[in-house]
Amino acid sequence: MSELTRSSDPNIAGAARHSLWNIDPETARKAENWTRFASERWGFSSDFPGKVEMASRKAERIDSDIHEFFAWCGTSRFGVALSFVLPDAKSTVTERYEMAAQFTADAVNGTVEHNGPIEQHGLRGRDQKIVVKDHVLRARVFVVGDRVYQAQVVYMPGLLHSEAVEYFLNSFTITWQSETNDENRDVDMLVPEPSDAADRHCERGTLGDGAETERPRRPHRWTVASKHG
Repeated sequence: MSELTRSSDPNIAGAARHSLWNIDPETARKAENWTRFASERWGFSSDFPGKVEMASRKAERIDSDIHEFFAWCGTSRFGVALSFVLPDAKSTVTERYEMAAQFTADAVNGTVEHNGPIEQHGLRGRDQKIVVKDHVLRARVFVVGDRVYQAQVVYMPGLLHSEAVEYFLNSFTITWQSETNDENRDVDMLVPEPSDAADRHCERGTLGDGAETERPRRPHRWTVASKHG
């Protein structure tokens, strides 16, 4: 069965992966080369099927850079995206969750079908489902300080087992912490101050094939600015 998951025929490979997840999820993950990816720079870790690719782009609508980490398994895309709340933003955390769902739906011409509360690894966030024609986008979104993290899977129903979707979303862990305990409350927002110690810090990201990359990072000192004043 494991060998069939690597068939050049996408229909055969997809059916084999689906069956293997039914029979033996652990063997299914091995067949799809699921590997832990961790980024110290961006403060998260997650399991991905295969080698992780990285990209950055500018989102004009929210005036923020979006950093993406993603891997493909057949026609399904597993990804983590990170964006930043602007220092002068007046929105509450609840409003940011609503905006994140609608922003994602608008970007893919989809409809928000579910946007409910969830708690995962000690953080409160949102579990989201967006329907796009013949595709489904499942996501977990967490606002931590000035950061908005989103783990998402885009897939065609019937071509990806629901266990694979849940496994990926449940594996997503945010390791970055702000210097306040209010990152999941509608009280304050964090404003970054530039640091002169940039050259003394590095990112170490573990890629899907076990290799590591190391890049300079600029750390921030964080101060709390009340959104009410």
